Amino acid sequence: MRYAVKSTPSLMIECAIYFENKSEYDKAVQLYHKGGDIPRALDLCFRIGEEEDRINSNKTKKTVTTQKASVMFDMLNTIAQDLGAESSPQTLARCAEFLVLHKQFEKAIELYMMAKRYHSAVEMCLQHKVNITDEMVEKLTPPESVEASERREILKDLARALKKQGSFTLASKKYTQAGDRVRAIKCLVRSGDTKSVIQFASISRNVEIYTLAANYLQQMNWRESVDIMKAIITFYTKSKSFIQLAGFYDSCAQVEIDEYRDYEKAIGALKEGIKCLGKETAANNSAQTRDMARSFEKRISMIETFVTAKNSAKRDPQKMVELCEELLQDPMLEEAIRAGDCLGMLVEYFHENRQMEEAYKYLHEMEERRIQLHPFLDAEVIEEVFRAVGVKGSSKGGQQGKKGDRAGQSSREDDDVEEEETGRGGRRSPNDEEDEDIEEEVDEEVEDEDDRRGKGPGMSKARAAQYPTNQYFNKPEPPSAGPGGGGRRK
Repeated sequence: MRYAVKSTPSLMIECAIYFENKSEYDKAVQLYHKGGDIPRALDLCFRIGEEEDRINSNKTKKTVTTQKASVMFDMLNTIAQDLGAESSPQTLARCAEFLVLHKQFEKAIELYMMAKRYHSAVEMCLQHKVNITDEMVEKLTPPESVEASERREILKDLARALKKQGSFTLASKKYTQAGDRVRAIKCLVRSGDTKSVIQFASISRNVEIYTLAANYLQQMNWRESVDIMKAIITFYTKSKSFIQLAGFYDSCAQVEIDEYRDYEKAIGALKEGIKCLGKETAANNSAQTRDMARSFEKRISMIETFVTAKNSAKRDPQKMVELCEELLQDPMLEEAIRAGDCLGMLVEYFHENRQMEEAYKYLHEMEERRIQLHPFLDAEVIEEVFRAVGVKGSSKGGQQGKKGDRAGQSSREDDDVEEEETGRGGRRSPNDEEDEDIEEEVDEEVEDEDDRRGKGPGMSKARAAQYPTNQYFNKPEPPSAGPGGGGRRK
């Protein structure tokens, strides 16, 4: 053997045949390998491996064969280390198959990539949960010389595998290269990369992409970003999703009221929403659009009445009281304004005029409506009214009313939505195109249900309380701590 390994390739092959006939397989494989006959070396390795399976019933031979197989595996592993891109695809594939039998998946995947067996490599990554690194992604990306349809399928398989393992940004890139831009932005949405979502949607000319991006952005903290707010409006406008855009302005109005007590800006937002509904009516005069427009108009009317009452507090207080009493009798009050703002204004007015019995009447009404007192009134005012009428009351008041309770309710809804999305993320079967399409149809049905309500994701009244923003794209100032619990922006 010492002399054989130092001889010429042809002599090495002859010696390898001799050792093979003598059943000294390790020496034969080594000489076949060094002599350049890689396929024959691999054939011998495979044959020994198969022999182990055939004689499992014989314990003695099984032990010997297992030892031989172990030696053959070590030899084949050595051969695999020497294989490169210049090796024939058939040789690489056979070597990879042997490594799979011995659970050497990562090395097998590497050989499949060298052999340009992309589908096999991706499938093995999924089946055996091998993490696909950035370097592997580049190797698994077929060159443009590959036939177009085949290349698209390979890229989609790769993208599904990346999405399954949570590499959403890379998956989006591969879906884009495969020409599936809708799935690409869905992956970006799941990655949470807001900047990339905006950039991707901005260069797309696809209605569905615009809508998906806008729906996603509404779930972000757009109250702190003028750019995100502008993007939402732009994308809904480009997709002609005027009902969803009207719903977004509805959220803006609710935020102006709930977070900033700025009823004038809320009116402006609702009027913008009515403009959007007018555009929708021109294209599709549905009952939903008409009902939504009537609701907006009713709320604008009630808010304008409240604003008039506020402006009349000093010059015509009797008018203010009458208007507030009228609003408090309206069953739709909480749909338009916060009852606490209306009642708090009455308490303050009667307290200033030392009409403590009247002030207490409205304080008591706040408690009956289960409205917390502190967000709307100073503690000193509350205590002074209670003392004046001889009542031992709690300055904390009752529980907060429907509007005032939105923040806590929105937090619970956010947790529910996040749990639902997390749970949904693990159900896809990336090897099965049909399973993925079925799940996406379910997602689209949920989105369609939001559309039928006239609101995108995150547009419920309770959730809207977490989105303070300025209707005219000015950066909002934080609410000041003081009477009423909410500050007004300058």
